[in-house]
Amino acid sequence: MIKKKYSSNQYISKNEKIIDIENIFNDFLGYELFFVNSSLGAIYLTLLFLKQKGLITNKNDEILVPEQMALNYYNTINHVAFPSTYYSENIKGIIVYHQNGFSQNMETIMRSAVKNNQFIIEDCSESLISYVNGKRLGTFTNFAIFDLSKYFNNLWRNNFNQRKNFFKFYFKIAKNNI
Repeated sequence: MIKKKYSSNQYISKNEKIIDIENIFNDFLGYELFFVNSSLGAIYLTLLFLKQKGLITNKNDEILVPEQMALNYYNTINHVAFPSTYYSENIKGIIVYHQNGFSQNMETIMRSAVKNNQFIIEDCSESLISYVNGKRLGTFTNFAIFDLSKYFNNLWRNNFNQRKNFFKFYFKIAKNNI
């Protein structure tokens, strides 16, 4: 899923059932989003959008990424920009990965990004309903990615509160017969 705040309608689903589910997620998460088939697809579309808006100018522009990610993650980014695990003056943006519902230090990251005029993409693939200081992960920046397939695989490994929040959300979907 990608937040729609800066999206282009060319990527938005037209299927009524998908739109119904998107609307439930919109209400639950508190912002507009749309579905794509994978988190890597969402990252790619987000980077293409940033390139279209001129925030990424060529493949040599660097995106700061976490270490120890899967090779296909880096390869996806490499279609649009250069994924770097080291900070340099050439960093145009940052991909922040919240693994297993645990937040990165978003206040520090946000201060640095604002100071250096960098965009941030929050990868919340495993953090659909996680919070830090009362704020939902994925709401700190203009771009957030959630991956339901990763989330459901990790649901039972995470804490009880995350499971409880999931069931509240699940019953909301069931109540709407979707």
